[in-house]
Amino acid sequence: MTDLFRMLTNTLEVHATIKDDEIFEKTIRSINELNDRYNELVMIRQTSAEENEQAPDDLATEITNN
Repeated sequence: MTDLFRMLTNTLEVHATIKDDEIFEKTIRSINELNDRYNELVMIRQTSAEENEQAPDDLATEITNN
Protein backbone atom coordinates (compact mmCIF):
# COMPACT_ATOMS: atom_id res chain seq x y z
CA MET A 1 0.00 0.00 0.00
CA THR A 2 2.84 2.37 0.84
CA ASP A 3 4.47 1.73 -2.54
CA LEU A 4 1.21 2.47 -4.35
CA PHE A 5 0.75 5.66 -2.34
CA ARG A 6 4.25 6.82 -3.23
CA MET A 7 3.68 5.96 -6.88
CA LEU A 8 0.46 8.00 -6.86
CA THR A 9 2.10 11.03 -5.25
CA ASN A 10 5.09 10.81 -7.58
CA THR A 11 2.77 10.66 -10.59
CA LEU A 12 0.86 13.70 -9.35
CA GLU A 13 4.11 15.59 -8.82
CA VAL A 14 5.27 14.74 -12.36
CA HIS A 15 1.97 15.96 -13.82
CA ALA A 16 2.19 19.12 -11.71
CA THR A 17 5.65 19.75 -13.14
CA ILE A 18 4.72 19.00 -16.75
CA LYS A 19 1.33 20.71 -16.83
CA ASP A 20 0.70 24.14 -15.44
CA ASP A 21 -2.57 23.11 -13.81
CA GLU A 22 -3.42 24.15 -10.27
CA ILE A 23 -5.52 21.02 -9.71
CA PHE A 24 -2.38 18.90 -9.29
CA GLU A 25 -0.90 21.31 -6.75
CA LYS A 26 -4.19 21.43 -4.83
CA THR A 27 -4.44 17.65 -4.85
CA ILE A 28 -0.87 17.24 -3.59
CA ARG A 29 -1.50 19.81 -0.83
CA SER A 30 -4.71 18.03 0.20
CA ILE A 31 -3.02 14.65 0.29
CA ASN A 32 -0.19 16.04 2.41
CA GLU A 33 -2.65 17.65 4.83
CA LEU A 34 -4.62 14.41 5.14
CA ASN A 35 -1.42 12.46 5.63
CA ASP A 36 -0.32 14.82 8.41
CA ARG A 37 -3.72 14.57 10.10
CA TYR A 38 -3.70 10.78 9.84
CA ASN A 39 -0.27 10.64 11.45
CA GLU A 40 -1.49 12.90 14.27
CA LEU A 41 -4.47 10.62 14.86
CA VAL A 42 -2.22 7.56 14.93
CA MET A 43 -0.01 9.20 17.55
CA ILE A 44 -3.04 10.22 19.63
CA ARG A 45 -4.45 6.73 19.41
CA GLN A 46 -1.16 5.11 20.39
CA THR A 47 -0.81 7.42 23.37
CA SER A 48 -4.43 6.94 24.41
CA ALA A 49 -4.33 3.18 23.91
CA GLU A 50 -1.31 2.92 26.17
CA GLU A 51 -3.06 4.95 28.83
CA ASN A 52 -6.64 3.73 28.47
CA GLU A 53 -6.48 0.55 26.39
CA GLN A 54 -8.94 1.97 23.83
CA ALA A 55 -10.86 -0.14 21.33
CA PRO A 56 -9.39 -0.46 17.81
CA ASP A 57 -12.38 1.30 16.21
CA ASP A 58 -11.58 4.63 17.89
CA LEU A 59 -9.18 5.77 15.14
CA ALA A 60 -11.72 4.93 12.43
CA THR A 61 -14.36 6.90 14.31
CA GLU A 62 -12.02 9.88 14.69
CA ILE A 63 -11.13 9.81 11.00
CA THR A 64 -14.80 9.56 10.03
CA ASN A 65 -15.72 12.49 12.29
CA ASN A 66 -13.01 14.69 10.83
